[in-house]
Formats: sequence, structure tokens, C-alpha cells
Amino acid sequence: MKKLVIGLMLASSVVFGNQVEDGQKMYHLGMKYYHGDGVEVDYKKAYEHFEKAAKQGEAESQFTLGAMYAIGIGVAKDEKMAIEWYEKAALQNNLKAQYNLAKLYSDPTSPFKEYQKAKEWYEKAANQGYASAQDNLASLYQNKDAGMLDEKKAFEWFEKAANAGLANAQANLATMYYNGTGAKKDLKKCFEWSEKAALQNDIKAQYNLAILYRDGQGVAQDYKKAIFWLEKAIAVSKSQLKELESSANRYIKPLREESIEKINENYALALHAYAAMIYKARGTQKNDEKAVEFFKKAIALNHKPSECYIVYPLVELGRINEAKAYATKGADNGIELCKDVVKEFKLK
Repeated sequence: MKKLVIGLMLASSVVFGNQVEDGQKMYHLGMKYYHGDGVEVDYKKAYEHFEKAAKQGEAESQFTLGAMYAIGIGVAKDEKMAIEWYEKAALQNNLKAQYNLAKLYSDPTSPFKEYQKAKEWYEKAANQGYASAQDNLASLYQNKDAGMLDEKKAFEWFEKAANAGLANAQANLATMYYNGTGAKKDLKKCFEWSEKAALQNDIKAQYNLAILYRDGQGVAQDYKKAIFWLEKAIAVSKSQLKELESSANRYIKPLREESIEKINENYALALHAYAAMIYKARGTQKNDEKAVEFFKKAIALNHKPSECYIVYPLVELGRINEAKAYATKGADNGIELCKDVVKEFKLK
């Protein structure tokens, strides 16, 4: 009788082993169709293979299936199904699934928004050293709508992710040191963390580093280095936008649009600051034409203050009507700075 039990146990182990092996084969085949590795990209076929593997308990396929449902690729978008598959993988300790599940629960636009569950899943991944989860957990502690505002905890988790080398967390930590939130204000540490993130091509950090150099905060004032980092931020912005535009097969539209929006926000700040430094001849030769050019680029990215500041080089160039058009438009749109500029130059 004992032999029979042992025999049954061994047989069960063999079947389970074959299922795992088959699941992994299905997963790798799905990835080939997903990325177009030796075959044409076919998200539907990828989905079919992932689904077969996921039903056999293959955690990476469960995670990938959740992601496909979350963004609607290869299958109709279905956040409920995304949660179901993410959770299956997350319960197998798949850190990416834990992170994505938390991200979905913390999405303010999702009907499944549940900040407490988001916190729990972020914590599971964060406590195992998953830097992106640490970064997002920190952000959750800064989110007033989440109802768990705690700047000290936010600082602690940003610091963990920053020490793990995550550029976004390094930039966020620098901001906390600059504002003195969650920790004592320390401009020197703000500079140090901004530099670490900037060297990893974090655009926000490159812009912030330029401003620190420009204003002599946490470091000796140096206009040339400020110009260098603004030019770097502009170049990296253009490069990243070009990469997103040329990689349509690798980026899903909603995610691509979200990335573009984030890049453009910091790109506009860098363009505006660069134009202002050119106009004021700080770290570079004064060039009103070039200043106007870069202010216009910032305006094209919906940077409102540029609509006001562009007036100064335009007036010096004698392009009064153009200056008036920008200033009055901004003033009419309720931009207080533009109202002041209109009065200053008597443009009405």
C-alpha cells in the first residue's frame, strides 16, 4: 500500500513537471510572437500561447496575460481580467505582477481603484527590493487622495529606491531635500541626488541640476554648467521622443502617450529656461532671435509663462505687433504675468 502511494506521488510529480515544462515552452513561443522574434508580430497568437501557459500555472505568462488585458493588446481591454491574472502571478511571488497589480489599484481613473490594496501589493514587492515598487509606494505616501499622507515614509522609500540606482527616485529624493519635506532641507544633498539622476538621463533631474547651477544652490553658481545641463535635457528629450515615435511596435499607444506627455512637460521647462538664459546672456552670448526660437518651442508644448517672457526679446527686436499678440493672448487667458507684461510695455 505504501508503495502504491509513493508510486502515485511520483506519477503526480512527473505530470506536474511536464505541465511546467509545457507552460514554459508556451510562454517562450508567446514571446516570439509578441516581439516578432523569427516570426511576424502577432499579438493574438501571443495571447493564445500565454493563455495556455498561464492556465498551467506558469507565473510569467500569468503576469504577461494580465498586462495584455490591462492595456488591451491581443485581446479586448478588461481590467477585471487583468487583476485576476496579475493576482495569480503575484501570489506566486512574481514581483512585476505585484507591482502592476498595485499600479492598477492606485490608478485614479480605474473603476477598481483601491489605495489600501495598492499599498499592500507595493509593500510586498518593495520589501523584496523591487525599486520601482519602492518608488511608487513613496509616491502613494505623498498622494493626498490616497488618504495615507506621510512625508517621512515617502522619504524613506524614495531613499531605498534611490540607493538601488533608480533615477526617478533619485530625482524625487532631490526634490524632497530641496523642499525640506520628510527630511531637513539640504541643498547640497539635493544637488548630489539631482546629479546622480541627471547622469542617468533623467530629464527632470537634468533641468533641476541646471537651475541649481544657475542660482548657485547647493553648488557654486556656474552659468556655463547650467547651459550644459539645459542643452543636455533638450537633447535627451528629443532623443527619447524620437525613440517613442519610431518604436510603435514595442510601445502600446496609451503607454506611449503617457510617456510623451511626461517627457514634454520637462522638455518645455528646459526650453523655457534655456531661452531665458540666452536672452539674458548667462553662460552664452545674447541672441534675441535664438531666444525667441526656443520660447516658441516651449509655447508649442503649452508652456504658458513662455507666452509672456517671449515678449522681451521680441520688443528688443522691434517686433512689437508679434509681442503684443503673445502678451494679449496670455493676458486674455488669465495669465497674470502676461497681464503685467502688457502693462509694462503698454501693449494695449
